[in-house]
Amino acid sequence: MNTKRTKSQVGRYARTKGARFEREVAEAFKPLFPDARRGIGQTRCAGEVPDVTGTPFWVEGKFRQHLDLQKAMDQANRARAIKNDMRPPVVIWRKLRARSLCVTCQLGLLIQLWVGGQLNALDSSPTLVHLDFDDWLGIVRRWLDTFVAQGKV
Repeated sequence: MNTKRTKSQVGRYARTKGARFEREVAEAFKPLFPDARRGIGQTRCAGEVPDVTGTPFWVEGKFRQHLDLQKAMDQANRARAIKNDMRPPVVIWRKLRARSLCVTCQLGLLIQLWVGGQLNALDSSPTLVHLDFDDWLGIVRRWLDTFVAQGKV
């Protein structure tokens, strides 16, 4: 039996899929940031809050087959600007049917994390880097340990 979905059913499926993915990303952040959770504003009005809150990053989550990472980063930067939020943007993503999470961020952010510096939002750095989420989280863990050692957290 081949039944066609209505537009309403397709939209509901997409929202549910996105919300499930955002909760998965929040869970992946919890070992370092126990307060990480899906942005509650997502249920009311898109763009109110990052997709995942409780981290020092503006997190934009994407779970799609076809993904324009520059467009996703631009979306995060626009939302940050509207909220006047200085957290650096990151895009956490996974393609459909893929297993591992990936991260896209500005090269300048990766350098800030690596040298253990203060995190600053960069003005639309044109150079984006893509990493496996676990590798990126290891760099964030190293950055966090450096800040704790220096007494800045």
